[in-house]
Amino acid sequence: MIEIRNLKFQPLTLHMANSKRTVHLAPRGKAEVDDNDVSDEIRNAARRGFVALRDLKPARQTRPAVPKPVESPPVKSKSAAKDDSKDKKTGGDRA
Repeated sequence: MIEIRNLKFQPLTLHMANSKRTVHLAPRGKAEVDDNDVSDEIRNAARRGFVALRDLKPARQTRPAVPKPVESPPVKSKSAAKDDSKDKKTGGDRA
C-alpha cells in the first residue's frame, strides 16, 4: 500500500494506473492505494512537489546488533597516579 498525501492547499484529482478510477484528495488530505494503482501521473505529481508518496509496508526487521563489551583502560593505583601528577606538573621527578 502507498499513502498519497496532498501537499497543496487546494484539492487534487489524480488518475490511477490501469483503471478508469481517480483519487480525490482534499487540501492536505491523504489516501491509500495499492502499489499497482500508482500511475505515472501520480509519480510526476510527487516529483513536482504536489503530493508525497510513502510506502506503508513495515520496514524489514533486521537483527539488532549486539553491542560489544567496551574494554576500559587499566586502572592505576592511587600511589602511581599521585606520582604521575607530580611528574607532569614539575617536568621531572622530585626526590
